[in-house]
Amino acid sequence: MKDFISIEFPKGGFLEFPVNKIIRNSFLRSGKKLTMDLKSDMQTPKTGKVYFINGRKHIASSSNESPAVLSGNLLNSVKSITNGNDLTFGAGTKRKVNYAKYLELGTNKIKNRPFIFQTVKNNFKNIENDIGTSIERLIWE
Repeated sequence: MKDFISIEFPKGGFLEFPVNKIIRNSFLRSGKKLTMDLKSDMQTPKTGKVYFINGRKHIASSSNESPAVLSGNLLNSVKSITNGNDLTFGAGTKRKVNYAKYLELGTNKIKNRPFIFQTVKNNFKNIENDIGTSIERLIWE
């Protein structure tokens, strides 16, 4: 998808079935955790510029903070997809939330807010540990 920012983990197709199943289950758990963590982070108070929109106070995010929630469209577009041994995690859609990539990467007018990359970076060791622990359990069963 052109307008869907994602980070993909390597395929494990060369592994035998039980290990593939373990990786897929680890990716399912990891995808849920990534989604939950990012949505939680997006809802924390921000430190950016204060706006009044339709009489309602809105505090925008600063650079290097996850985006602030205004309409909820970006928040609701956060998802993970596990297909076999592939895990794709990201935010955005072509029609409603086509600005996710600009928030993640920045533009010449907007400083980046690497909310997707940062969430993966913060969870990467946990994902590795989950897979490793699951494989160890399989070996020692």
